[in-house]
Amino acid sequence: MIYPKLLSAIERLLKSQVPHDRQLVLNHLQQDIQGVCNSGDIPQLIFICTHNSRRSQFAQVWASVAAHQAGISCNVFSGGTEVTQCHPAVIESLKRSGFEVDSDLSPSNPRYSVQFDPDAAPVELWSKVYDNEQNPPDHFIAVMVCSDADAHCPIIPGCDHRIVLTYEDPKPFDQTPEEANQYDNRSAQIAAEFFYLFSNLNQPQ
Repeated sequence: MIYPKLLSAIERLLKSQVPHDRQLVLNHLQQDIQGVCNSGDIPQLIFICTHNSRRSQFAQVWASVAAHQAGISCNVFSGGTEVTQCHPAVIESLKRSGFEVDSDLSPSNPRYSVQFDPDAAPVELWSKVYDNEQNPPDHFIAVMVCSDADAHCPIIPGCDHRIVLTYEDPKPFDQTPEEANQYDNRSAQIAAEFFYLFSNLNQPQ
């Protein structure tokens, strides 16, 4: 069962209105995912941004939760065009939402285990390139969540579909009084959009 504090956050997010222009892009992604489901396969998503440090990590977590909540089987990953680390402000934002997080405390590129339901597998977060061996090599949907990665990776080898779904980067607010608020806002936007998307999917019987 999803942790109570997180469930309360999800209930609020489910009431959020997704702007029409965003719905149009999300509907394209939803159709691609639905097509994979209808074929009898499990969809595989890789969220891609430049550093795999902020937006792609949020997307990996929230898409995993939204799929779980909707009862949709979906494998969710993330990656970048280069390796940095999952930014600590992302982790603090997820904790504020109600996730339980453990870390291996590595100083350079820590790995985080993000738990949303004690009966479900945690989401494993760390910075890696999108073609890391931990990610699927083919038959996946590439979701470009930043314009820089989109511009520098016009072709993603192995993907069946490529969708551009960009988000504003909270990085400019790092170490400012607005940091927590801006990260929480981005997290909430990404979460609301993936709850919208997965609520409109049907898992074939």
